[in-house]
Amino acid sequence: GYEFCLIDYVSNSDFLAPFLVASVISFVAGAVAYLFLKESLTPESLVAEKKHETFFQGFSYVFRNKPILFWIAFYFVGIFTFASLETIFSIFTKFKFDLPLKDIGYFFVYVGLAAALMQVLGISVLIRYLKDIQILLVGGFLLGLSLVLLPFSGDIVNYLFILTIFAFGIGLSHPVILGIISKLSDREDYGVVLGVTQSSARLAQVLGAFWAGFSYQYLGPSFPLLGAGFLMFFAFLILSFLYFGKYKISD
Repeated sequence: GYEFCLIDYVSNSDFLAPFLVASVISFVAGAVAYLFLKESLTPESLVAEKKHETFFQGFSYVFRNKPILFWIAFYFVGIFTFASLETIFSIFTKFKFDLPLKDIGYFFVYVGLAAALMQVLGISVLIRYLKDIQILLVGGFLLGLSLVLLPFSGDIVNYLFILTIFAFGIGLSHPVILGIISKLSDREDYGVVLGVTQSSARLAQVLGAFWAGFSYQYLGPSFPLLGAGFLMFFAFLILSFLYFGKYKISD
């Protein structure tokens, strides 16, 4: 029997359908947010926002707050490494195992679900026994380790296992960093700090994607992952030094 397929209704392009689905989901999410979410800004927040109306004013404010600036830089590194893998994941996986696009899509789904599971269940358990920075040290180590090991995986089972480590590292790291940044921010400055944080993250995505594409093309398929992995390890070592040296970098 005939099975419904969206690309039957899209002009001869296997790649257009995913973009259409994503655009519809984004539109629905935006409409729901506009119609049903209440304004989160307090009068105090609105006053603070007027003090830092432009990105550069907001960044100047954040730059004067060294602990927040440090964690935004650490978040920048995390997004950079994630973007490096995300950008070349499809072509790298096809290069290694010659899988069809549908199967590569299943890898994306798996990583997303594993990271979400770690965020929902893993952090709620670990937070009872470990400090935020300790959880972040675990997550950063897992991220660096997985990125360095991925190019050397010999089969799909190995590859999937290393991707699990990567997903757990992402699931642990990103929410904890944002949580630390929010704890260090005054309530009336949340919007400013979050805006600078997310702007920095978008810049990290751009630079991570550029690094991945450039190094894949001119240095070799493994270099985007190895470079991102060593960068993550470098950030991990700095954080370890500051934490065990008892420097005050959080609350």
